[in-house]
Amino acid sequence: MADWNIFNLQQIEATKFKDFVKLSRFYASSPVGLMMYRTAVDTSTKFSSQPLPFTLLPSPFPKGQFQEALDLQTHFNTLIHECTLDHEFLLEALEEPAQTDLFISKLLHLLKECKPYTSKKRVFLNMIRNDYMLHPSTTPEQIKFDLKQVEINTIAAGFVNIGPRANALHKFTLNYYQELTHSRDNIVLPENKADELSALAMATAYNKYCEVYNAAKSNTIILFIVVSEEKEYNVFDQRPIEVRLFEEHRIRVRRLTLQSLIDKVTIGDKQELRVDGEEIAVAYFRSGYNEKFYPTEKEWKVRTIIEQSNTVCVPSIAAHLATFKSIQQKLCEAGAVEKYIKDPNIVKRIRDTFAEQIALDGSKKAQDTIALVRKNPKLYVLKPNKEGGGNNYFDDDILPVIKAIENTDEMKNHILMQRLNPPDLQMCLVNPNKEAYLTKGNSELGIFGYYVKVDDKVEMNVEGGHVLRSKDQKDNECGISTGIGYVDSPYLV
Repeated sequence: MADWNIFNLQQIEATKFKDFVKLSRFYASSPVGLMMYRTAVDTSTKFSSQPLPFTLLPSPFPKGQFQEALDLQTHFNTLIHECTLDHEFLLEALEEPAQTDLFISKLLHLLKECKPYTSKKRVFLNMIRNDYMLHPSTTPEQIKFDLKQVEINTIAAGFVNIGPRANALHKFTLNYYQELTHSRDNIVLPENKADELSALAMATAYNKYCEVYNAAKSNTIILFIVVSEEKEYNVFDQRPIEVRLFEEHRIRVRRLTLQSLIDKVTIGDKQELRVDGEEIAVAYFRSGYNEKFYPTEKEWKVRTIIEQSNTVCVPSIAAHLATFKSIQQKLCEAGAVEKYIKDPNIVKRIRDTFAEQIALDGSKKAQDTIALVRKNPKLYVLKPNKEGGGNNYFDDDILPVIKAIENTDEMKNHILMQRLNPPDLQMCLVNPNKEAYLTKGNSELGIFGYYVKVDDKVEMNVEGGHVLRSKDQKDNECGISTGIGYVDSPYLV
């Protein structure tokens, strides 16, 4: 891996290195930087902002694998859309997990309840993020690492604005590094238009909605359903979409929580969704991805009303269900991808990104895999059907969980996925609450995809930019909101 690591931060004199880190912190805090809200130390009611954790410099990523991730995204967009239209597939795949998972059970019930309504919807918008890691290759020597899929996120797929901002930060820090070290390496940071394309996808769906349902744009808006109207830590990732929608498309956005919608949301005479009298063309969920957002039946009623209306749900209930690990495991099985993608070459390329995933269904394959895990838990990751980050089990933590759920129905609400081993790379991690430090770390690449369809006509199907997240090699998860992950950018090698 030495040929990938072209930065030698140890060569920078200590005082200059400290100044370098300070300047990068300031850049990340600037209006074009990387920010998040945080709770103030002195009170729980006031909020301030701080930079997101970030890497001082971009991290290497092989050009061929990066390009393959981009090229495959439009095919994954199609795969996910076609999968979500196949309600029988979704119901069959999640029937057993739903027996022990109330949240999945409620979503499946809602899918069945809303089927007569969803079949009438003619405008679809999916906004997804496809996450990958590199893994040591078993193919010819010249390919050292394969591109392997970690998961697909179909709801609240964040960091569409953070990726391009990280790119801007790293262009700055690269120039500064080269000035300090007198180096002139030709480092390629790929173009990243995730921020532009996310707004364009929403605007496309909005315009198609207004066209299909003859809605007056003067009284039709986009609704962001958020964690909190005032205390959303990731607001700096979300608000730029709202600004761009207005500046470039003259579309207004309103931000509300599921709870605040309880007394506001109604369905009009034409099956349109209305909030305080305004028609909602697109309902974009940045919350609602796990059970904590539905403390009462009132929140479920809101979700039902939204799903039964003509509004373009991002995601629909069907697309929401596609985010669960059991669905992604089912897509790995023989014949599943082939059902939705007919080109055998594309099918092979998609399947080449799949890591081994085992359903814990009591089969001999499941039992044999569990036996392997008991001998060496580092071979697999135990994944429950949970969203929101920090839910997976690694290493020796897997064993007591398997022991506790073995021979129970809860086993069927988990999968075992092959453990991926991305290369460890030299990086400098900068956390707003800690001293910056040099360490070995590894990265996870997220590719955004946007898909708009009206009836049988695809209006938009694009690869929508990227985000790279990195972490210290000692950590298993890569969640930025938890302080473990760091915003990064790829430089192509």
